[in-house]
Amino acid sequence: MEIILVISSCGYLCYFKRHYSLAPVPLGVYVISLNYWRHPIHSSLRRKIDITYVCLSLLYQVWRSVKAQYHNMYILIMSITICFFPLGIWFWLGTFCHGMCHVGGNIGNIILYSGSVFIIERKFRIFRKYLKINEF
Repeated sequence: MEIILVISSCGYLCYFKRHYSLAPVPLGVYVISLNYWRHPIHSSLRRKIDITYVCLSLLYQVWRSVKAQYHNMYILIMSITICFFPLGIWFWLGTFCHGMCHVGGNIGNIILYSGSVFIIERKFRIFRKYLKINEF
């Protein structure tokens, strides 16, 4: 139940800070992961979609963090967090390390979403009149 609060808090923080183009990341990871974990089968298409969405979300956020206010802190936290993944495979600490990936990832998200993030919507005319831009 606590993970639901953290993930939804990251989504709300995106909305509150007007990072609208980042909000699909935590909310999408939440929905797609729920879809897989409702009936987890190791070699299922749902698992592949879950893993693919998480990887693409990470790449997207790293790209968006390049000119962000807390870029260095975000990259540091995510680098440490990513180190837990192979540790879980090599040393049989799977559940603990998987949990640490979630904890570290959400801490990184909160750090990234707390500051200014370069806005990509500025390039699209359709969004200009609908969004009050507080990003640089």
